[in-house]
Amino acid sequence: MADASGIPDWSSLPRDLLIAVLGWLDAPSALAYAGVCAPWRAAVAAGAGVPLALTPWLFSWEPDDGTMSGPPTGAMLRCVLGAGSASFPTAPFPRGRSVRCCGASHGWILASDEQSNLVLYNPFAGPSAANFIPLPPVTDFKCVRPGYSSDDEGRIETYVHEEYCGWDAESFGSDFYHKAVLSCAPSSTGTGGAGFTAAKIHCQRRSLSFAKAGDSEWRQACTMGRTGYKVLRHIIEDGQQITLNTDLDDKYSDITHHDGRFYTVTVHGVVESWDLSGSSVEVIGTLGYVADDVLLLSRHLVSTPWGDLLQVRATMAKNLDKYPQRVMVQIGKIIPHRHRMVKLRPAKALRGHAVFLGLNHSACVHPDEFPGLRRNCIYFTTPPFADGDHPWNLGWNGMKIYDMKNNMAEDVFESSTDIYAMYPRPPSVWVIPNRNQADKACCSSLMNLSLGD
Repeated sequence: MADASGIPDWSSLPRDLLIAVLGWLDAPSALAYAGVCAPWRAAVAAGAGVPLALTPWLFSWEPDDGTMSGPPTGAMLRCVLGAGSASFPTAPFPRGRSVRCCGASHGWILASDEQSNLVLYNPFAGPSAANFIPLPPVTDFKCVRPGYSSDDEGRIETYVHEEYCGWDAESFGSDFYHKAVLSCAPSSTGTGGAGFTAAKIHCQRRSLSFAKAGDSEWRQACTMGRTGYKVLRHIIEDGQQITLNTDLDDKYSDITHHDGRFYTVTVHGVVESWDLSGSSVEVIGTLGYVADDVLLLSRHLVSTPWGDLLQVRATMAKNLDKYPQRVMVQIGKIIPHRHRMVKLRPAKALRGHAVFLGLNHSACVHPDEFPGLRRNCIYFTTPPFADGDHPWNLGWNGMKIYDMKNNMAEDVFESSTDIYAMYPRPPSVWVIPNRNQADKACCSSLMNLSLGD
């Protein structure tokens, strides 16, 4: 169709055609597509169930051959809200190939590349230097030694870590990194995304390191020994209670940024506060210790919009009458200056908000900001965080929504249980786009959008 001047009226194209075109686009192009005009935006809303820029997404790897046997080379963003059927491939990584996602913060993906170095990547914008920020290399750590190719190019082909030399360059990051987060979104001004600090748990979850924007090396803040902490443990012997000061073999479970500081929590519930302006670390205490006979599924820290720092703990429940799916989620409010934690009533702990937990920077958002989210629910991605038994063999698998009021969990996507039931997969991660970032990405993509003939 065309108006009186003969210029095509693209806004009057049939909605079915607009939705069909949408299926061929990657996420940045689809975001730009939604910003062209009101009819096109309506088509995106009809095809995806929600406006693209205003929804949480699930970032998942796509393997080469349709199976999980080979390394993934691409990724998909899948819509959490609406019908759940909308998915878009991300734009190609602009430099090399990413092989493992290690986290997501403020709308950015943190991933290891083909040489197991961490990079920041904005999946909502096209590949460019501003949307791809390399972090200091993994060879910065004294415990990691590179092995080079024998040809003239001198490429890094292998790594030696703790005297084990069997790691090829691509797969090393899958074992070395556990989780990485940012203090804030990289700034659009300056070079290298000025303004953020990256923090990562790595080296079999026993080490913690930081790097500020523009740093050339990681600052290793802590490395746990095989014996992590001492805790008081109460046992019954010959009818009498005895208190023992016991060594715990501990590891880091989660990290978050809250009120200007990074906070960590270990598998056994030790909470630490990190002051990056100096070299100090404050051990808040063992908050929420799990007994030996309870299987810990996950432990997370959540910074809330109302200023609280929460600890969310999922364990396998014994009371099947109250927890028929065998999963019990408990929430506590951490009070750092008092070195204590207060247990919260499950039905009121989230104050009507929704929480997204997994490898992502834990997010607490209100359904008014993302219409369609379920109140007082936790959206989990559930690759194993606990040691020992494998949670995916016990029904705690895939992507789950856990309702704090009725203690029930259900799949986010219908296929998630089938995909995750047998073996662990490359981890998926929730991506919560910053509203300002999504708007900027849309404007940037629109400048490059060409409708063609």
